[in-house]
Amino acid sequence: MQAINKSKKVATTTLLLATAFFSMNLFAANECKVKYQYNQSNGSKKVKYLYLNSGQVRSVNQSRIDYVKNLRAREIKLYMKNNLTGGTYTKNLRQNKVDPAVGYHLVNVRLNSVRCLTSNSATALDVLVQQFKNAGKSAAWIAAHLKNTLHQSASQVAHWLKVAGFTANQVASALKSAFNATAKQTMTILKNVFNMSKQAAAAALKTAGYAMSQVASALKDVFNATAKQVATILKNVFNASSQAIATALKVAGYAIGQVASALKDVLHASVQQAATILKNVFNASSQAIAAALKAAGYAIGQVASALKDVLHASVQQAATILKNVFNASYKVIARALKAAGYTLSQIASVIKDMYNLTASNLAKALRYAGYTANQIAAQIKARFNAKIAQVASALKAAGYVIDVTAKAIKEVFHATATDVAKALYSVYRAPAKVIEKILNDLHYSPAQIKTAMRSYRGIRNIRTIRRTKG
Repeated sequence: MQAINKSKKVATTTLLLATAFFSMNLFAANECKVKYQYNQSNGSKKVKYLYLNSGQVRSVNQSRIDYVKNLRAREIKLYMKNNLTGGTYTKNLRQNKVDPAVGYHLVNVRLNSVRCLTSNSATALDVLVQQFKNAGKSAAWIAAHLKNTLHQSASQVAHWLKVAGFTANQVASALKSAFNATAKQTMTILKNVFNMSKQAAAAALKTAGYAMSQVASALKDVFNATAKQVATILKNVFNASSQAIATALKVAGYAIGQVASALKDVLHASVQQAATILKNVFNASSQAIAAALKAAGYAIGQVASALKDVLHASVQQAATILKNVFNASYKVIARALKAAGYTLSQIASVIKDMYNLTASNLAKALRYAGYTANQIAAQIKARFNAKIAQVASALKAAGYVIDVTAKAIKEVFHATATDVAKALYSVYRAPAKVIEKILNDLHYSPAQIKTAMRSYRGIRNIRTIRRTKG
């Protein structure tokens, strides 16, 4: 019994297909059937039917028409006359269409004649596809038959499936199944036939079974979508991880900088997350990743942190990359390295050597980075084997006021009051009262201060004598 039913279904399908095929190429008898109703002189209404072959014209010459209806697939043309005004007009009716569309004619209208058109304004394939759909055939099955038997293109098949009421998702699946269409081909057709948005087309392709990277490539090629637009769509449609989206963007041909921007602006990745993903997806160098992060809008301090924490760059490597990528000054790089967590000793060493800095410029850089005068004084002493006066001079160049410098050199050098007084006079040219007050504020003893001030006056007197002799 099942075999018999299956045979009947196959026979029915074959008959439908053959009928539709020959209907496009051969004339058949009574292809048109027209129903019309009119009013008789006694006030009653009468219904008549009219049968015509393809291309045939039949005269009717019936006045007081209520309506005319086309009952078959072949399109008909009505030749009408308005008996009230005397004007004539024509009207085409497709299957199951009625003139007038609603109700009856309100004036005395005459049906002069009817023509059965040789071809519809729309091909009979729309009827065939609708019949197949009504018979329970899937979009994929219909697409395969239209392709293999009637030699329809993928675009044509998509059109007929849409006319029959299949959804874009069903059409996408049918094109993939019947034509082995690529994601790009399918998306192009959906865009043209359904006038779909980027996201709707992407959702249809996902439903059809295309991979996320294929959808990303199609969005780029068909819609000329940016990396950020594609990332947004993939996030919404696939609900994928940031790394999966980045991988799809790479496969689609987007550059590492574009992917970095999408990670930051669309997927809200931190600089560490973005660096990790770029490292995994692109297997790029640390400098290439840093350049991409910069292009995405991450700050130099953030990039420095990623270099240290994600890419495990040494302070030397990080400083070199930051200099190359950001073309930054030694002060900016010092601050970025500090923000990344490199030690003061590492930073002072690398920027001194990289930029061949003087003691004064190193002090400026370290102060800009946020270090204290004491910390800077210790580094100047260590890096330059500097004496008290040289350290005091560097601190002054960095913008520190005299009392801050005095405190720093006292604590770093364990300097005597006399050494401090000499340095302050030498570097700041401070008056005796200022130096004496500073020494007192630094809690030197009265005896130490007295000795220092004698030294201060001696230095002052010596300089005065030298100026006089000069």
